[in-house]
Amino acid sequence: MSGTRQRVITGVIFGVIVIGGMLVHQWSFRVIFMAVGALCLWEFLSMTLENEPRGSSMYRKILGVTMGLLPACIPIGIIPEVIVLYIFATSVFLLLIIELFAQAKLPFSNIAHLFLGILYIGFPIALVLVMSVERTSREFTPYLILGILLMVWASDIAAYFSGRAFGKNKLFPRISPKKTWEGAIGGLFGAIVAGALIYLAYNQLNILKNINLTNWLILGAITSVFGVLGDLVESMLKRSVNIKDSGNLLPGHGGFLDRFDAFIFVIPFAYLYLALPI
Repeated sequence: MSGTRQRVITGVIFGVIVIGGMLVHQWSFRVIFMAVGALCLWEFLSMTLENEPRGSSMYRKILGVTMGLLPACIPIGIIPEVIVLYIFATSVFLLLIIELFAQAKLPFSNIAHLFLGILYIGFPIALVLVMSVERTSREFTPYLILGILLMVWASDIAAYFSGRAFGKNKLFPRISPKKTWEGAIGGLFGAIVAGALIYLAYNQLNILKNINLTNWLILGAITSVFGVLGDLVESMLKRSVNIKDSGNLLPGHGGFLDRFDAFIFVIPFAYLYLALPI
C-alpha cells in the first residue's frame, strides 16, 4: 500500500472515530480527549525521559501521564479542585523519590521534561474540556472544538497538497526541510475557507450563534498560523532526540502527538482570542 493511500485510509477511519465520539455524548467527548492527552503525553515522555535498565522510566511515565491529566479533572468535576491540588503536590514528591532511587544521570532534567509535558499537553487538553461547556448556560457543546479541529485538518490537507503542487521556497529548513511558504499560504487559505463553511453550516443548524463570521475567519487564521508553529515545535523536539515519528500507532501518520501537535498548540491561542473582551 502506498504511503499516501495508507495515510488517507488511516485519516478517514480515525477522523470518523474522533468526530463520532465527540458528538455522541458528553462523556464520550471527554474520554476521547483524555485518551488523546494520555497517549500524547506517553509519547512525549518516551522521547524525552532517560531510559535506564532499572526500568524507572516506566514509573516516571505513568506518574507523568497521571499528573498531566489532573488539570483536566477540574472542568469535568469528578475530583474537587483541592483534592487535585493535593494529588498533584504528592505526585511531585513521589517523582523526587523516584529520581532519588533511579540513579539517572540527569534527574532534574527528567523532572523538567515531565513538567514541560504537563504544560505542553496536559493544560491544552484541560482547556479543550473547558471550551466544551457553554459559558452562560453551562451546557455541553462540542461544536467549538469540532470547528477548531476541522480547521486544523483543513489547514493540514490544504498545506500538503498546495506544498506538493507549488512548493519552492523553504519555510523553516533547519527544522522541517519539506515545509514551504507556498504550503503554509495554502494551509492558511484552507483554514479560513473551512472557518467560513463552518459558520454557514452552524448558522443553518442554529449552533454557536454567539460566534459570528468574522470570529470564525480569525479563528481560521489563528488555527493555521499556530498550527504550523505547533508542527515546527514538535519537529524541533523530534530532531533534538533524533527520531522520525513520536510513535507508530497511526499507520501513515506516526504517533498521536504527530497527529495532534498542531491542534494542541492552537487551543491556548484560540481560547485566549475568544476570552478577549472584543
